[in-house]
Amino acid sequence: NHPSAYNSLAWVYATAKDESYRDGAKAVKFALKAIGIQKKAAYLDTLAAAYVENQKYENAVKAYKNAIQKDNSRLKRYKKSLKERGYYSGPIDSRYSQKFESSLRAFVMDNNYL
Repeated sequence: NHPSAYNSLAWVYATAKDESYRDGAKAVKFALKAIGIQKKAAYLDTLAAAYVENQKYENAVKAYKNAIQKDNSRLKRYKKSLKERGYYSGPIDSRYSQKFESSLRAFVMDNNYL
């Protein structure tokens, strides 16, 4: 079993610039397969992107929340990314807040992924 290979496939199916390579169902399938072998925050990020591709926005938010629980250092990175894109105006710190979650939700609802 090679979780990184499954994760890479999932990322391509979810985010390929050439939309002919995108397949949301396969993206979720391979991301879940990777997570089933090894629950890494990076794989949860991929799962979130796969859910965005499938327009399953609440599932994407949950996947990002799980990634933060697995690796809290991601929270600052996510906040910084959301701030740079104009979705978040709060502090770049390690505190999870409703303001951050609302910003994250708005971001994914616009069909974006981190």
